Amino acid sequence: MGNFVAETIFRLIQLLLLPTSAVGYLLFLIRLVRFSRRTRTSATALASLYTRFMQHQLGTRRDVACDRLTRVLPSVSQPGLLLVTAPTRLGHLLTGYVPRIYRYPYQGVPPFKDQPAARTTFYDEALARHLSEIDQLVILGAGFDTRSYRLTGNARVQCFEVDAPRTQAFKREIMQRAGVDTSRA
Repeated sequence: MGNFVAETIFRLIQLLLLPTSAVGYLLFLIRLVRFSRRTRTSATALASLYTRFMQHQLGTRRDVACDRLTRVLPSVSQPGLLLVTAPTRLGHLLTGYVPRIYRYPYQGVPPFKDQPAARTTFYDEALARHLSEIDQLVILGAGFDTRSYRLTGNARVQCFEVDAPRTQAFKREIMQRAGVDTSRA
């Protein structure tokens, strides 16, 4: 299927399923805001996590830890996530089209809305270039970053994640609940 045709069909599917996506977004947002207010945890960390989750779902960037984390986070409405992602996943399934924001590696100069995808590509490429030269990796402001969990096959590199103590404790608990080995990060 030609790229123009695939994108057109993809966009039509998204348009037709816009009500589904809107309901999902509302469920997603309500749960997120309630959780953030109750626990005083940051809601902004979910933007990058959501982008990496969708990249994994669409097969452009493998990240099992991110997928598992997203599925158990108490701040994420699972019905909302299903509904908000349904149009994109269905459109991709039927056409093979991947929206620019979920392409990996991200190509070109990104507009502001694509910053999470562009940052993921930038950090992954920088790490790939230097991985053979390092013994330790420190991720400052780690939030819900799952990069260190993707390096578990590289026993030579010791990973350290630095963030607020409350954020780190919460992340470690949730990663263990998701079945992700946290002993190396």
